[in-house]
Amino acid sequence: MDDELIEIDVELDDDPFASFRRGDTIAPPVRVKATVNQEALDRKYDQVSVQLIECKFGGASPPVPFEELYKLGCVWDIETQPAPDAELIRIAKPFDSKSVGSPPGEFHFKPPGGWKNPEKIEAKRQQKLQDHKALIANWSEKVQEKEEEYWGKIISQATLDPILGSICAIGLAPLDGEEDPVILFGEEKLMLMAIWQLFAACEAHNTKMVGFGTKVFDCKWIRQRSLIQGISVPHTFLVNNRYYSEVLVDIAAEWSMGDRNSYVSLDVLSRAFGLEGKREEETTGAMFHQDWNDPARRHLAVKYLVQDLMLTQKLCSLVGVVT
Repeated sequence: MDDELIEIDVELDDDPFASFRRGDTIAPPVRVKATVNQEALDRKYDQVSVQLIECKFGGASPPVPFEELYKLGCVWDIETQPAPDAELIRIAKPFDSKSVGSPPGEFHFKPPGGWKNPEKIEAKRQQKLQDHKALIANWSEKVQEKEEEYWGKIISQATLDPILGSICAIGLAPLDGEEDPVILFGEEKLMLMAIWQLFAACEAHNTKMVGFGTKVFDCKWIRQRSLIQGISVPHTFLVNNRYYSEVLVDIAAEWSMGDRNSYVSLDVLSRAFGLEGKREEETTGAMFHQDWNDPARRHLAVKYLVQDLMLTQKLCSLVGVVT
């Protein structure tokens, strides 16, 4: 797939809701970035035209992509990535070599009792010295191996931890499926400002932002990443640090009916309702950030995110969370 990058410049606005207070017109974004074949997933679409919008500093305020997103409600999904290595090293707890055990001590040699021959004593000392050096070398290799394992684990967990990771893409699509999906990417701070604009608009129009697993994952991420980025979170988003706004609908939470032990995946629930389910032959959620940041494989990440959005769209009516 040939992707032609279309950029939209945006600048930091201290008040992400200012455009609504001013009554500014929200212009639709520039079209068309990529085409994704979704025929097997939803017979309504032979091809889905995906709009990729890059948010970066230096232009107008971050746009809410489509009027239909807040007037009719939308589905949404975020994708995450680990922080750069330097940030992980700065933030994460340093590796403790003591966790491997005690290192070899200083070399000491005491000749066996009764030995008189200096040459034999020296030969024995040299043998013990070489054994001690081998212990030190093995210890150093073991520490290095364990340290690599430690940071590998930190990196693998960073896509699940808002402290150690960041948002690399946000997928949005109108609930009725009449408009094309949108993917925001670029400066995380500006993506977050855009999502808060959308949240405020949905509140104002009494419409819904529907996701799958969003109250467990996505909501936590946008709130905590916003705080880290110095962006104010609307007080109505999470009341008493417990209850999410009625704007936010989580199909997974609705399906489990409050039973945290009965969580079901998007793939399994989709298949239960006769949909094809998620196709992960080419990429997976864990690989998303790698594919997204690789120009040769970004189209696979786009397909993956669009697939999640479209399955969520279809489940909305099938599960009955949105009429």
